[in-house]
Amino acid sequence: MQIAISGASKAGRQLRAAAWWPLSGPGRMTVVLRRIAESVMTASKQDYVPVDTGALRASGFVEDA
Repeated sequence: MQIAISGASKAGRQLRAAAWWPLSGPGRMTVVLRRIAESVMTASKQDYVPVDTGALRASGFVEDA
């Protein structure tokens, strides 16, 4: 099995933009991190999670901390 990580540079740009945004704060960073997490979860479900009954795929979600 090979796993390739792509989009790291895009994620880095988004995090840097959130950190330097003039009106930034915890809310702005939360939005950026949630978008990245949702993107990872979507890719995982589409490309890596085996589907038999769909229970495993349906159990994955991004939770607010």
